[in-house]
Amino acid sequence: SDRPLVISYSDGEGKDAGVGVAIWSPLAPEAMAGYLRVPQEVRDLWSHEGSLSRDIYEIEAIGPLVILHNWPELLQDCLWIHFIDNSAGLSSLVKGSSSVNSGDIIVGATWQKVMTLNVIPWFDRVDSAANPVDGLSRNRMDGPWVLQDIEFPDGILDALRDELSRVSPQ
Repeated sequence: SDRPLVISYSDGEGKDAGVGVAIWSPLAPEAMAGYLRVPQEVRDLWSHEGSLSRDIYEIEAIGPLVILHNWPELLQDCLWIHFIDNSAGLSSLVKGSSSVNSGDIIVGATWQKVMTLNVIPWFDRVDSAANPVDGLSRNRMDGPWVLQDIEFPDGILDALRDELSRVSPQ
């Protein structure tokens, strides 16, 4: 295929809800990376389905969507290999659904963005020790990349609010 091959990694850290992401693309002169904290309001909505101490699944699963949201120009029409070190997040991304509503929202938004950008994705597992963004998710910025400011994906907060009002009407 004449599509560029893009490689990316993501990782989430539960205590501070940190998400670290990095992307290697032939369309960029250097690897790009970023760090963000999941907004507290999003975490509060996730907690309606269980304990906040167990939202590591969502924190990990949001990583690929963070990459798609922040670097669409590097992913347009590419072959994309993305590595994640969370088995539940990986399973949901591969399967295209989740056993919890918040996971379905994340996975659905991820696959919608994949379709919009005409990406051919492959999601795979990486051990935490081999994940180059493991430290980045803990706000340690050093690595073989150029750091960029990144944003939490649009629409996730509204989708969570809508889902919560649907399943627990006032």
